[in-house]
Amino acid sequence: MSRIFKKIIKNTFIISLGTLASRILGFFRDILIANFFGTSFLIEAFLVAFRLPNIFRSLLGEGAVDSVVIPVISEYKEKDFIRVCSHLITTCCFLLSIVVVLGIVFAKYIVILTAPGFLLSPEKFELTVRLTRIVFSYLLFIGLSANLGGILYTRGNFFVPSFSPLLLNLTVILGICLLSVFKEEPIYTLSYFVILAGLLQFLWNFLASRRYFNLTFNLKKALLDKATLKMGKLSLPRIWSVAIYHINVFLDTFLASFSNIVGEGAVAGIYYSNRLIQFPLALFSLSISRAVLPQLSNLSAEEKFEEFNSTLSFSLKNLSFFMIPFSLFFLFFSSPLIEVIFKRGVFDSYSVNITSSALFFYSLGLFFFSSSRLLISAFYSLKDTKTPAKISTFVLLINFILSIILMRPLKIGGLAFASSISSTVGFLFLLKVLEKRIGVIKGLGVSWLKLTGISIISVGIGKVYFVLSEFALLPKIVLTMGIIMVIFFILCSLGKIEPLPRIGRWIFGEK
Repeated sequence: MSRIFKKIIKNTFIISLGTLASRILGFFRDILIANFFGTSFLIEAFLVAFRLPNIFRSLLGEGAVDSVVIPVISEYKEKDFIRVCSHLITTCCFLLSIVVVLGIVFAKYIVILTAPGFLLSPEKFELTVRLTRIVFSYLLFIGLSANLGGILYTRGNFFVPSFSPLLLNLTVILGICLLSVFKEEPIYTLSYFVILAGLLQFLWNFLASRRYFNLTFNLKKALLDKATLKMGKLSLPRIWSVAIYHINVFLDTFLASFSNIVGEGAVAGIYYSNRLIQFPLALFSLSISRAVLPQLSNLSAEEKFEEFNSTLSFSLKNLSFFMIPFSLFFLFFSSPLIEVIFKRGVFDSYSVNITSSALFFYSLGLFFFSSSRLLISAFYSLKDTKTPAKISTFVLLINFILSIILMRPLKIGGLAFASSISSTVGFLFLLKVLEKRIGVIKGLGVSWLKLTGISIISVGIGKVYFVLSEFALLPKIVLTMGIIMVIFFILCSLGKIEPLPRIGRWIFGEK
């Protein structure tokens, strides 16, 4: 196995391990939230209030880090690296502070923009405005934390930033456990603990990154630094491309606020279903994209396009190995999965129905959601930021039109279905344009067909067992998952489906 493939697998494993631990805690956190708030107007108000700072976090934090910060600061060595990192954090602190102040001042108009349907319920609207003013400061801490994480990634420290989200989930879980103490205003308690979680994440990454640079606040020098200006120039088209998934989710929330059309609790239903969709996306798509980006960038700079093609093919095969079976599992088991995870407390049968409907339709586009991110990373490594931005804009327009058309007949499911269709279209355009640049990506079609067939057989057998089994729901789901995994891995092994052979050789030290 080549050195590049080994490095991709190793770094993917570290990032995935941190993501897995965080997502497990995140599921536990969401189970507690669902138990306490269900799909009530309280949690809908909180989710809308938290949505915009969370989107800004993805754009100005993680989105900028993956697409701009890491590629730019990687070019600098020793003293220049120290200077650039200091100026990066200074600039981020300044810009994020401005955004936070504007968010607090214009909270009322932000809520009108993000959830206009809430105007039909004055109590829900006013609560959302108050919560928005509270949680917007979270953006400052988490944005700085993400950029510090980018510095750590550049220095080969994947452990610290990959495990920092654990602090968010642990802190919020602690806050939820204390809700019984603050019974009168539990939703405010949850909001304050989110801010505390952001602060802890910032401190975690800051302390770890101090060994790599010295922080000196000189705003004028920071803003005029060539590296800062370069990052600013690259940011807009790259961030826009990365942002498309989050904007689509924002659009879903925007339209879901019209409860008179899509039904009560749709905002919460979109959130809970997205939490499940985000699990494989973060665990595999994000991890593989972050691990492969430095390798593709180096190959592009050295004009080794044949190796570039094979590396991208390897990464896409790795991704599909996980995402195709996940998509089918969510598709076949959307309702029992939501029921076993969330149905307790005030999360009732109605909540299960609307959330599982969204999950069902989101699962149709899961593979294309994930693969698009990897293809966008490939464009960035080729220093092409305009093509993904143009395609992303087109995808956003398609999503909006389809959402308007489908939200009446399919309710909450129509919003999710529109996102899946538009993401599929976006993926096909990205793939077509990229292959014109680097040639046909080898072996994808056959690999995807084999994986789809094996996944259908595995999940289909699991579904038959699930229907015939007389166990209680939880053990039945667990046993079904076990059966699906065993059959899937056996069939993949017999069919010599990547990445099993290569990972096996890497684990056991074979060449």
